[in-house]
Amino acid sequence: MNDKTALGNHISIAEDCQLGLAVGFKRLSEVNELCNGPAHRGEAPDNWVAGTAVQVMIDVLAAHGRCAGQAWPSPMAVNRPGEG
Repeated sequence: MNDKTALGNHISIAEDCQLGLAVGFKRLSEVNELCNGPAHRGEAPDNWVAGTAVQVMIDVLAAHGRCAGQAWPSPMAVNRPGEG
């Protein structure tokens, strides 16, 4: 695998490893196909397809992302230049 590995390959690997994801493998595969279909025809996915894909990825990242379950630091807690 590398940075050009297709999403479908990542989905297959996750399914083969029986990872428990917030979104089912069937749903991930459907979204992959919805996006790939237009791309293979030289088209862009329509707004509904793009929005669905984004929402599915938001659901995955919300449950499994690096920041899931972590509190964001207060903006007041950020050190400003010259404040140490």
